[in-house]
Amino acid sequence: VYRELRAKRIAIGDDYIDGANYTWQDTESGSGEVDFNADLVVEGNVGIGTVNPGTLLDVEAPGGSSSIQIIRAGLNGHTFGFGSSYGGSGYCGGLYSDGTLAATFCSNGGLSLGTYAASFNPPSGGLLVSGNVGIGTTAPVVKLDVTGDLRLTTHSSAPPSESGVAGEIAYASDGYLYAHNGSTWVKQGGGSTCYVDYSSAVGSCSCPSGWTLKKDLGSWGRCSASYCGAPESCSVFRPPGGACASSWSSYSFGEGCLCCSS
Repeated sequence: VYRELRAKRIAIGDDYIDGANYTWQDTESGSGEVDFNADLVVEGNVGIGTVNPGTLLDVEAPGGSSSIQIIRAGLNGHTFGFGSSYGGSGYCGGLYSDGTLAATFCSNGGLSLGTYAASFNPPSGGLLVSGNVGIGTTAPVVKLDVTGDLRLTTHSSAPPSESGVAGEIAYASDGYLYAHNGSTWVKQGGGSTCYVDYSSAVGSCSCPSGWTLKKDLGSWGRCSASYCGAPESCSVFRPPGGACASSWSSYSFGEGCLCCSS
């Protein structure tokens, strides 16, 4: 057992120890199988922290620490490392900056960034970011800062038939945005919808939750875009106490009409 082992160059492996067949280059352009600038060549797998390396370089370190650390000259000792990390979502790897976990990527395809990397499970195939996200900008000032166009998939119904959560926004088949207030979808964008008062009693038909009264046309108003001052034709009609009717062709003049605006 040697306390110290020093060598100018080392070749390790059943074949590499054959100096006749694996000669070292004497110069950059000289002949030989081993490159002139190589100081260590290994034929098989290398294990650091393990006696059973399963890959060409197998490094095992305690969980939650950097296994491989890189220090670049001129950076005042700052380091960048790779290793295992927060393991809440299966097998996870991490990127470390100066010993602090900055990013976690897991076997479920999820990724956590920033302060979330050390504490929170990334969703399967998803992303967690503790700071601001910029799309089309290098200086995001809010949680999601987009410079450019934003596209939403069109829902097949208006309002969206899917259940939502407060603050959720959806683009519906009628060409309008809907925002969920925690209990129902509310139409956005200033469009108007006419509501028929079938009993001719003005006021017996009211605007639904999330809408405001725009105009009360009285008992002789036919619900239409011109009466409501809406940029669209009226498409929703509600008799008092009943469900919305699909059309107003069966209703006659003398019916009251309310215009409600989102």
